[in-house]
Amino acid sequence: MSANAIITEVGLRDGLQGIPIILPVARKIEIANRMVDAGIRRLEATSFVSPRAVPQLADAEQLVAGIERVDGLVIEALVPNQRGGERAAGVDGWVAFMSVSEAHSQTNSNCSLEDAFERLRPLPAMAAEIGASVTAALAVSFDCPFLGPMPVNNVVELAKKFEAIGVTSLKLGDTIGTASPGRVKALVEALHREVPNVELILHFHNTRGLGLANVMAGCNAGVTRFESSLGGLGGCPF
Repeated sequence: MSANAIITEVGLRDGLQGIPIILPVARKIEIANRMVDAGIRRLEATSFVSPRAVPQLADAEQLVAGIERVDGLVIEALVPNQRGGERAAGVDGWVAFMSVSEAHSQTNSNCSLEDAFERLRPLPAMAAEIGASVTAALAVSFDCPFLGPMPVNNVVELAKKFEAIGVTSLKLGDTIGTASPGRVKALVEALHREVPNVELILHFHNTRGLGLANVMAGCNAGVTRFESSLGGLGGCPF
């Protein structure tokens, strides 16, 4: 286990995207800058999805532009496709999001797994042109609400596909909060074995009270990067 961990704060995106009351962008900027003042240096601030799909995040460009830049600050945002990449100027880390489960992909993104991957294929080259990096984020990496447990090999094969297009970091999402320490260990060890050059980031929810136990399992398996949400926004465990 490493003595240090890197934490990305995701509340402004993961926490706010499901809230029906639209927060003014000035309030979001205030929250972001207070987080930075408190010492946070990795901030997943928003998502460049269609404003029609997620009205809460329609102000993505304004929010990113309003965050005070300090030394060491890394601003991340979800970038779901080429159109999102065209809007993502000023973002240091693009998070390319798709599901592990075919059923979840159809429900959440209205497309197949194959089409979802093809939407993301141009992003590494686009990001490189402006000096940004791309991280792949895999929803339902542990369990799908429609199909149940996800085979470890499904995650491994997607990780290999992303590595082949130049993505070197991977977020594993416990989307419905049903992961357990043993399964975290098994998935992390398989990925370390099959794609050893891909950095892993773990994103848990505390649905069953196992959030911190899963974090410890990840630490024990050699993971040093995690995502959290101050004040419980998004249900992350920290």
